[in-house]
Amino acid sequence: MKLVSKTDKPENIKTELLIVGCFEKEKFTNPLIDKKLKGAISKAFKEKKFEGEFKQVYSVSSLGNANFEKLLLVGLGKKKEFDLEKLRKISGFTAKIARDNKLLKYTSNLLSVDVKYSSDEKSQAFAEGTVMGLYQFLKYKTQEKNKINEIKEVTVLTNDVNKTNKGLKKGELLGNTTNYVRDLVNTPACEATPTYLANEAKKWAKKEGFKITVFGKKELEKKKMNALLGVGKGSSQESKLVVMETNPKAKKKIALVGKGITFDSGGLDIKPASYMLDMKSDMAGSAAVLG
Repeated sequence: MKLVSKTDKPENIKTELLIVGCFEKEKFTNPLIDKKLKGAISKAFKEKKFEGEFKQVYSVSSLGNANFEKLLLVGLGKKKEFDLEKLRKISGFTAKIARDNKLLKYTSNLLSVDVKYSSDEKSQAFAEGTVMGLYQFLKYKTQEKNKINEIKEVTVLTNDVNKTNKGLKKGELLGNTTNYVRDLVNTPACEATPTYLANEAKKWAKKEGFKITVFGKKELEKKKMNALLGVGKGSSQESKLVVMETNPKAKKKIALVGKGITFDSGGLDIKPASYMLDMKSDMAGSAAVLG
C-alpha cells in the first residue's frame, strides 16, 4: 500500500471517497463541501442523523456535484479527549470501511483536525493506524486470495508535505513492523517452531548487521540452562536460545528479553481445550523483540 500526501483542498479533490472528521457537538468546518452536497451535511446535523460521536459515520453521495464521488463524515468524539491514540483508531476504522466498500484508493482529510499535535506526529499516528487497521492474516489463503480486496493507495491532505511525509514514513515502518509481529504470532506452532523463530532472527540479523548467536540443546546443556531445557523436554522440537547483539555508540545499553515458548501447553498441568487456540501465542514476547 502506498501513502501519498497532497496540499489540495478537500472540496476540490478528485477521489472515489473523501473522509472528513468532525468533533462531537461542533459545527462542520467546511461550508464549501456542504454547498457542493446541497446542504446534506448541515441537514444531517439538524436532524441529528450525525452528531460527531466517536466512530459515528454518515455517508453522502455527491451525485456528480463534486469531484469526490462520496463523502464519509466520521465522528471524532469530544475534542478535549482526542489524542494520537484516537487518531490511530479512527484512521484504521475508516481504512476498513474503505476496504469493505471494495475501494482500491481513497483520500483522508483527518490530519486537518485542530488539535495540539504537530503535522509529523499526526501523520505518524495516521499511518500507524491505517497500516495496522488494514492488517489481514493471509498466509494460508489459496483459492480465494485473489478475491480479497486490498487498498492500494491512501492520499492524505495536509498543509505541510515535508513534515507529513516524515511522519508517514515512520508510521508506515512501525505499522508494518507490528503487522510482521502479528504474522509471527498468528502462525501455528506446527510451523512456528523454535528453529523457525531462530531462522527468522538469523534473517534479520544478516539484513540489519546484528551479531547473532543461537544456542541449541548441546550448548544449553553445557551452560546448564536446565529450566529452559526442562520446558522443552516434552517436545520433539529442539529448544533454542537466540541472542542478537548490536553495538551503537550510545553510552546507555538496553536489553530486550522476549519469552519465546512456541506452544504453551501448560506442562504436566495441561491447559483445558478452550485455551488450545491461544497456546501458540506464548511466543509473542520474542516476536515483539524481533520486530
